[in-house]
Formats: sequence, structure tokens, C-alpha cells
Amino acid sequence: MLMLVLLSGTTTAYADSFDLPEIDPQTGEIVLKNPESEGDDGFETDPTDFIEIIDASELEFTLAANSYVYNGKVKTPKVTVKDKSGKTVGNANYTVSYAKGRKNVGTYKVTLTFKGNYTGKLSKSFKIVPKGTSLSKLTAGKKSFAAVWKKQTAQTTGYQIRYSTDKNFKKAVKTVTVGKSKTVKTTVKKLKKKAKYYVQIRTYKTVGKTKYYSSWSKAKPIKTK
Repeated sequence: MLMLVLLSGTTTAYADSFDLPEIDPQTGEIVLKNPESEGDDGFETDPTDFIEIIDASELEFTLAANSYVYNGKVKTPKVTVKDKSGKTVGNANYTVSYAKGRKNVGTYKVTLTFKGNYTGKLSKSFKIVPKGTSLSKLTAGKKSFAAVWKKQTAQTTGYQIRYSTDKNFKKAVKTVTVGKSKTVKTTVKKLKKKAKYYVQIRTYKTVGKTKYYSSWSKAKPIKTK
């Protein structure tokens, strides 16, 4: 606190909390101290007074899982944040915001908003895919085969069947799409005579313009007549 007292036209200053600046006796001006070792205001500054603010772009943000299989339950993946040195950033330094829903098939965003010694935002997305199905039976026909599978209607638009003479499905792979989830059988024709094929099936769900697929079922072999 600086106290000013007026005595017979003369001003006297008393300081009880800091030193008064030095006055040049010839010019009457304040003498500025060396700014290289002291603050810009001419007073000493403790280096520990400065706090480093870290931008979110310098951090790494991961989700516990990037993909889930639909089961009718809301998904809330845990988040982990690390700095460049690999040290975990505590959750007291950010707030987590999840997109609404997160139960049905689709894509959902997770956003982190940083605070304290951190600034900025980071976001990542995860998806929920439909539950898969499996082939119940394959029946050989003349240059064809008939497939029957287990019905899967929950969050499912239809099915996709793929077949190939290569058991690893690396070449000569063809697909057939069945657009109704209630359909459980189809016949694939115009195949090679007495050829061995490997067959798989998966479900899909259309959300807007995007198709979400389940994983492929275990492959089953069939030899045409």
C-alpha cells in the first residue's frame, strides 16, 4: 500500500509493502531497472510465477475401443490422454462429452475440452456395428448351391454372402446381397460344375448413406454338382 501525505505544500511518500522506484536526482525521472533480470515493470519476477499452457494438439487421445457390436446397451468408452513423453494426463484437466444415443448401430463422437494448464479440444469417433449371424446349411445343386442362415433382425437391414474357390478369400471373390432381414435363404447360381466353394455371411445395417457391417461368419465349404 502506498500512502501520500501533504505537508505544507510538500508531498511525502510512505511505502510499507514495496520499495519505491529510484529517482534520478538530476532529471527527476524514474530509473528503470534491467529488464533482462527483472520484470518489464522494473520489479523482480520469480520465474516460478510463469505457468506453461500446453495445447491439445501436443497430446495423444485414445478410446478404450473404436468399435462395438450392437447389444442394446449404451456404449461409453473410457478415454486415455498422454503427453509427448507418454505421461498420463489426469482427468481433472479435461471434461468429456459423449454424443447422444450411443446404443444403436452408427458412429458416435467423443470430445475432450481441456482446462487448467491445458487448452483446446480433441475428438474421436467410435462405431457400433450389427450383430452377426451364421450359416445353418449349404445344399449343393447343379452349378449352384442353396444357403440357409440364422435370422438376425435387431438393428439389421439385410445380409451379404460371399463365396470363392479360394478358402482364404484372396481371389475370385463374389458377393450376393439379400436386402431383407427376415429372409433366411437364397440360391447362388451360374457357378462352375463340380467345383468346391467356400461360403461366408455377414449382416449389415444402413444408417443414412452409410452401411455398417458385422464380422464375417466362419466359412463353410460346398461342392457343386
